[in-house]
Amino acid sequence: MFFTKRMISRFTCCTAALLLCVSMTACTLPVKVIGRVPDPQDTVASFFDSVCRGDYEAADLCLNGSSIAMKQQPTDVFSAALLEYLKESYAWEPVELPETSLTEAHQTVMFRHLDPALLSDDLRAAASKLGKQYLRTRDPAHTQMTDGVCSLTEEGAQAVAAEALDSLMTAPDAYYASDIYDITLTLEGSKWKIQMTDELFDAIVGRFNPVDEKR
Repeated sequence: MFFTKRMISRFTCCTAALLLCVSMTACTLPVKVIGRVPDPQDTVASFFDSVCRGDYEAADLCLNGSSIAMKQQPTDVFSAALLEYLKESYAWEPVELPETSLTEAHQTVMFRHLDPALLSDDLRAAASKLGKQYLRTRDPAHTQMTDGVCSLTEEGAQAVAAEALDSLMTAPDAYYASDIYDITLTLEGSKWKIQMTDELFDAIVGRFNPVDEKR
């Protein structure tokens, strides 16, 4: 096949135009994604639904290399009780529809959780009052005598804290926080993965940061 000078000229111009287009950020060629790209809302829903069920292992499957799963379950009565109340506090709902680009998505959600910062002062006061009652009565299940001084045993201190927590959790709404989070997802293969933030992690695991001045 023979090319005329006019055909060669057109071909050269076309090639130059394509090269110019590729080199300019404002002029991009369409990128074709092979296969069905899932809705990022499904990943967000799967993650928070798993969290609300207390199924942290399932929630981890939605994360980008992070983990909220516990390596060890709490062994003392107070920590075990606090974890159960934390799980009971979870609730979530989407605030806005996700904004999605080719490989990244953002969705705003509301997540409700038990906030240790709101709980700590009342818990300390309730435990102190209850502990003094046990010390006055020298309750053998919670106290011990050492050199004529009555004090709480380690198990007694844990039991007092757990009992104080139970008393406050009869009206738990005062200790719940409902915060707004911007969830960022990245596309890995054909799956959306959530990028965990420190703020969301702390809310889920109930971490108390005393330098925060929340609500």
